[in-house]
Amino acid sequence: MDYSRLRGMRTLIVGEVGSGKTTLTAELLAQAIKAEPIEAITVLDFAPRSFTARGLKAGGAIDEYIQLPRELRYIKACVRGPRLQSKTRVEALAIARENARETSRLLEAYIRSPTPVLFVNDVTIHLHAGSLSLLTRALEEAQTAILNAYRGVRIPAEPLEITERERRGVAELAKRVDVVVELLPI
Repeated sequence: MDYSRLRGMRTLIVGEVGSGKTTLTAELLAQAIKAEPIEAITVLDFAPRSFTARGLKAGGAIDEYIQLPRELRYIKACVRGPRLQSKTRVEALAIARENARETSRLLEAYIRSPTPVLFVNDVTIHLHAGSLSLLTRALEEAQTAILNAYRGVRIPAEPLEITERERRGVAELAKRVDVVVELLPI
């Protein structure tokens, strides 16, 4: 996949846990850093740091994959995986709401001060309890947007409220972008 072919478009990368979504996003970001002025790029990183829970290796922030220039506008959300890093349904829902507050704050900051290029790592964290319209407003501010999202079955479905919001949100987001890249499990 080549960043120059995605320039000027909105691209959504989807796949199962461990399919390479963040790896591909990081590779495209590295290409964008070479192709664009550094001040033209914003990275909103909604992924939790890598962790293993319930037999799955999940999460992964962009800066775990590539070294980022200090000048890059890289904004890391302080989030947790609600379904994998909780012990109860109530705790999972509370984490999803906390995550949505954090990611919404970062999206609003981007909207107030947009750049032509936007990368969003693990947009599903926002979709669990956050507003799709806020995310859409942020995408409208960018000339080029590259996002990744979980779409799969390996993460436990409970609580269903989170899983259903995630599925609907990713499906709706897929309709609003120019390119959908579906990665197969490794």
